[in-house]
Amino acid sequence: MKDDYVKAFADLDRAVQLLKGESAAWARRGYAFARKGELDKAIADYHEAVRLDAEDCEARFGRALAYAKRGELDKAVADYKEVFRLEPKPVEGYKQWGPSQDAAARGPLVDQMEAALQKNQPECQSHSLKGIALQEQEKWDEAIAEYDQAIAANPRCPEVHYNRGLAYRKKGELENAVTDYTQAIELDPRFVGAYANRGFAYFKLGDLSDALADFDKVLELDPHNADAVRSREVILKKQKEASQ
Repeated sequence: MKDDYVKAFADLDRAVQLLKGESAAWARRGYAFARKGELDKAIADYHEAVRLDAEDCEARFGRALAYAKRGELDKAVADYKEVFRLEPKPVEGYKQWGPSQDAAARGPLVDQMEAALQKNQPECQSHSLKGIALQEQEKWDEAIAEYDQAIAANPRCPEVHYNRGLAYRKKGELENAVTDYTQAIELDPRFVGAYANRGFAYFKLGDLSDALADFDKVLELDPHNADAVRSREVILKKQKEASQ
């Protein structure tokens, strides 16, 4: 068994040397170091993986877990927020993200990071309320800046993503609006308003199939939603005209 372990690390070392420009090679060895309990080495490898690819979510998540395990919660939460921005998941999704043999150890670390986020909720709420007030004054850029700060404090608030999406929509930045509505839905899969507004944005972008799917979802959640019924009729009519 010990010989196999030594061989496995030798293979990982060779992979890093051969593929030193690829983040995955560093992340794999970082994971192996983390499992071995060598957290300094794990973090160093994860750091190199993130340097090579800032959007390597698995490396960021691994580094967040290593920081949390080492008791450096501020650094852990900073990585965790970035992971959420790049690949939003519910809490249980992060607990199950990774090899199943690590789930028992991973769960409490995720709980620690989530608890740290919740401590930021008053700051999140303060910026969110300022954003809403600015939005009512049609100060879209200033509202978005407040929502940005709210999300930086705690990215787990679906209403903040939704409201920022509304501000982006008012600015005509529909792709950004879709991104925010999608994150709101990831956080709250029964968020009717987010589906409806994403459907409208898809429609304006010419993506009729996705728009129709969103309005179908609205009616699944709220069968008597008259706006969704009318929107479906308009989309189906346009699809029919396009096929003729």
